[in-house]
Amino acid sequence: MNKYFEVIGKFEGDLEVLFGSFDRVDCKYEIEAEKTSWKDQGYKGIKIVSRLTDEKPDPTVYENLASKKEVMQIVSDLNEGDIQSYIEDGLITKVGKQYLINDKQLLTEIKKGVKIMSKSSELDRTVKLYILNCASDQAGTNEMMQIIKYIDDRFNAEYHWLVPKVGEVNAVTNWLQGLALNIDFNNYEILKLAVKWQSIPADYSEKQADKILSNYWHFMANKVLQLINNYRLPKGAK
Repeated sequence: MNKYFEVIGKFEGDLEVLFGSFDRVDCKYEIEAEKTSWKDQGYKGIKIVSRLTDEKPDPTVYENLASKKEVMQIVSDLNEGDIQSYIEDGLITKVGKQYLINDKQLLTEIKKGVKIMSKSSELDRTVKLYILNCASDQAGTNEMMQIIKYIDDRFNAEYHWLVPKVGEVNAVTNWLQGLALNIDFNNYEILKLAVKWQSIPADYSEKQADKILSNYWHFMANKVLQLINNYRLPKGAK
């Protein structure tokens, strides 16, 4: 079964289908283009819904359709075969055993066979390289595995006793908040990092800032633990 998206609206009490596509992005574009016109015609409650169907998308209609093999050749190396991050970023929509590529650049790269990172994969790599760089002076080396060993040894010696009480992530969070590693710690610098990493826009709102600040230490603790566990070690590091 495949998921099919429809734009629906209510006209004089009855629901009508105004547009349909296997690609949800198509429906969003259609709403942006036609919403004013539909409202002028009397349609209300315009929204996107989905339903399951046995029908399959026609490759002659959906030029952004790619096979699983085409997609996996691109993402498997950089994202360990897990395309979920691409789906979460809205770059890919899964349709049965095929994929609709919602991003023009990604579609071009897939058809060319060039590897590209999703936004979340790029952030993962950037943050881990940042942590390694910040800890390199403390570790006295630029070699990745030696820095990771230094971090692991330090944490085990100083805060591992807390793990049975609060769990690994919370223990590492507390350890980092004690400024164990030379990562940024004041709010101004943390928000500068978030803008640099494109986690928030340069003109971020107070709500966006609060979300970054409240999650920062926990987020960094997760990345530290991933380094310690050798999970998705960043390519390009020594």
